[in-house]
Amino acid sequence: MISRDNDVGELVASRTIMQNLLGCVCYFRTPSISFHFYPRQGWWHASLVLYMQRKVVIAVAIMVVAVVAIGITFFSGIGGVEKKVMGQPKVIKVGVILPLTGRLAETGEDLKRGIEFAVRQINSMGGVKNCGGAKIVVVWGDSQARPERGAAEAERLIVEEHVVALVGAYQSAVTKTASEVAERYHVPFLNPDSTSPTLTERGYKWFFRTTPHDGMFVKQQVEFVNWLNQRCGGCIKRIAIIHEDSEWGTNVARLWEKEFSAAG
Repeated sequence: MISRDNDVGELVASRTIMQNLLGCVCYFRTPSISFHFYPRQGWWHASLVLYMQRKVVIAVAIMVVAVVAIGITFFSGIGGVEKKVMGQPKVIKVGVILPLTGRLAETGEDLKRGIEFAVRQINSMGGVKNCGGAKIVVVWGDSQARPERGAAEAERLIVEEHVVALVGAYQSAVTKTASEVAERYHVPFLNPDSTSPTLTERGYKWFFRTTPHDGMFVKQQVEFVNWLNQRCGGCIKRIAIIHEDSEWGTNVARLWEKEFSAAG
């Protein structure tokens, strides 16, 4: 377990995880691959432990490196990948959509700082080595915590900013609309934090998610409640489900109802 205050251990872990991922991610060649992000044993566990301790920066570092590698593989030669000029290293533009204003602005700013830290680390270590030492430049999109705004920002980043790939967008509802735009343009969209199961049930070729979905979480929650019920001799008779009216909240409520009904 890496301590929350152990900055040295955090940096070593981030470098190890990123190096492991960079060791193979650039070899992917097709948008229809089965994309699981397990390049070497142990990185997923490490990133999960760090995330559970609010070490968002390390998990985000993995996502940024991965999406850059995918974008370069699929879009080398497009505007978002700038070739070397006068000895300067090439630059790769990646679009990131977050709720930077609105009701989730505080969360969005935390995630933004994590990404900025990750990009500094990657670029200071020589850029994306397996992709020619390319330096990463992030172009920000503000969803304002609104699905329609997220879609508009995805369109702007692809059409006007010529990013090679997108990362985002925290909320499942915003991720849904933004990734629809990316799918239409055949632009890789990497999602590290939206958990609605419906996102990966659409059959998209250009959408990749690296976090567990709510179906997995709900099963664990129901198993825990069943265990508690057994411990107390069947004292739990009724369960109330309270959820927010959103893509994420509605789907989680449906899953709870389904799993609790199946469990009896």
